[in-house]
Amino acid sequence: MVSLIVRISTYAKARAPGLLVFPNNSPELQDYPGYTKAIDGIGMESLFFLPGDIPCTDTYCETNLAAARALRNAGKAVLAIDYANKPGNVAALCRRYREEHFIGYVAPDALNTIRPACPS
Repeated sequence: MVSLIVRISTYAKARAPGLLVFPNNSPELQDYPGYTKAIDGIGMESLFFLPGDIPCTDTYCETNLAAARALRNAGKAVLAIDYANKPGNVAALCRRYREEHFIGYVAPDALNTIRPACPS
């Protein structure tokens, strides 16, 4: 997977220098040589909440968050999306995105409407 992402990034950026590469999830790939250099950021789902307004408390949630932070600290953008319906959870998520310096969006579980983005 990493070699494919590196090859895609190298090929595409040679032809379109402003192109940005943002894989979705699997931040642990940064542990492989060449991956972090090949990407411009990462899209991460359910870092803080699972669909149904359920806080993400499983071990993998903390592992994903730590990996997303490491990519952020390496200068990569983190595009975060969580799924929540309760207004208090939406507000809490937006605050958390600001604290983490992630670019975040809170989607409704049904994905049937578009909400305004979290303020920066």
